[in-house]
Amino acid sequence: MTTAPQNRKVDASEVLVVLPALNENAHIEHCIRSIMQPAKWMAQSKVVVSDGGSQDGTAEIVKGLRTEFPNLWIIDNPGQFQSAGLNIAAQEAAEPQHRCMVRCDVHAHYPEGYVRDVVEMLRQIDVDSVATVMYAFL
Repeated sequence: MTTAPQNRKVDASEVLVVLPALNENAHIEHCIRSIMQPAKWMAQSKVVVSDGGSQDGTAEIVKGLRTEFPNLWIIDNPGQFQSAGLNIAAQEAAEPQHRCMVRCDVHAHYPEGYVRDVVEMLRQIDVDSVATVMYAFL
């Protein structure tokens, strides 16, 4: 995936957000709710939980949230590792309009507009990757 041209704003429909997960029932809902803000902008993006075979109800929580967030998906990650989860999401969930993938950690709570701001930063400084500081749950 490449960055968008600098002469236009990135549309949320061009963004694929990936959350690698394995047995994250204690954190997944809080994380997803934080990522989905601002609601109007994020509703146009695709958010994918790449689940490594959770046995604690993580998948059921995600599926339950789909009624509230129809742009939320869950896919299987048989490789279990986060890197495998990102790769399978890029292979199976990315669509032709996706120009940017944002990886989010399930053990984090994101400030409102996080995904939008990361994508805008990519556009503004014309880079292929941005790393950010986050506060993780233990």
